[in-house]
Amino acid sequence: MNTELGTLDALRSLPLEHALRHTAVGVAACDADGRLTLVTPVLQEILGRSFTPLQEDEYAIAFDMIDDCGLQLPTEQIPLVRARHGEVVRDELVLVRKPDGTVLHLRCNASPMEDDNADVAGAIVFVQDVTAEVAARQEATDERRLLLERVHHEIRTPLTTLLGYAEMLHESTDELPYQVQFALEAIDRAGDRLRNLLAELGESVT
Repeated sequence: MNTELGTLDALRSLPLEHALRHTAVGVAACDADGRLTLVTPVLQEILGRSFTPLQEDEYAIAFDMIDDCGLQLPTEQIPLVRARHGEVVRDELVLVRKPDGTVLHLRCNASPMEDDNADVAGAIVFVQDVTAEVAARQEATDERRLLLERVHHEIRTPLTTLLGYAEMLHESTDELPYQVQFALEAIDRAGDRLRNLLAELGESVT
């Protein structure tokens, strides 16, 4: 049995229009010439813009697609455009600025669409709004950074004091009891390990 064919047949029989209206995934598609032919209601709601037939060089301006620096995203980097040129795009994050100025993080998966002759007949992109997910990850990263900075500061000061007193004991006399020498050497070794850990910690928060 051809499992792949069976899956495709099952997909063709599904009422996709109804499904696309009741999912958080938005869909857009273009034809072989790059003309935008579909923007589902879900995606229109995500973007805060209605559907208008557009050419590829109009996508970035019409939907206010930007890069990490806030500059207009080059046309050749747009997932739908890349897919129309034959590339399969997986989990690409794209920034889009809504009309109210809100910046969205959109996860895009795009694929070429082929006709019966295996020629590229257009492309389709599936879009999810992951803005809240990205914000949560950034918040967790910021909290971790603050915690590491605090730990670095709180440990460094008492460690410096402890090793300073240990050094004073080393220099106080040449004939320390064996037990005291052993204890001081243990303190020195532990102090060195902590200093190395603090150095690594300091690098991770800079």
